[in-house]
Amino acid sequence: MATKRTRSASLKQQGERAAETGAQAAEETVEATERAAENMQQGMRRAEDIGRQQAEQMRTVLSASTKAYQEVADYSKDDMEAMIQSGARLAKGFQEMSWEVMNFTQESLRASLRAANDLMECRSVEDFVAVQRNYLKESVDSFLSESAKLLQMTSTAADEAVNPINQRVEGGRRGANGGQEMR
Repeated sequence: MATKRTRSASLKQQGERAAETGAQAAEETVEATERAAENMQQGMRRAEDIGRQQAEQMRTVLSASTKAYQEVADYSKDDMEAMIQSGARLAKGFQEMSWEVMNFTQESLRASLRAANDLMECRSVEDFVAVQRNYLKESVDSFLSESAKLLQMTSTAADEAVNPINQRVEGGRRGANGGQEMR
């Protein structure tokens, strides 16, 4: 019977050790599970922080992009307005030159008609040559005078037409340099 008791005590001790080992394993499993849960929560917080940072960076990039696009649109709008003003001034200059050419043509036609009448009234070859000479001189003088006038009008029209574009370019230079003109 002593062997049964010894055996029973031995089995009891083994059972107790197994229970102890099982309890210890269960306790370690609980601790490991708690650590894993804590690590997972920290990982989730980090992922959330990273997501927030990325969203903020994206907002910053989008804001900067929107601002840059708006500036480009403003420059394009200002450039277009300068081109429209330039075209309008050039058209006005051409209109004024066109009127001047039309007036010159009318005056030349009147001078030609007067010369033709004067030629019909000539009684001698000397008178005829004198009328022709005077008409030729007046025509050349008138043509040179009108050419100089048209040249001046062309120069003025070109200067006025280019002015809005020059102002836009100068404004762009100052804007690109923080208000300081480029040199």
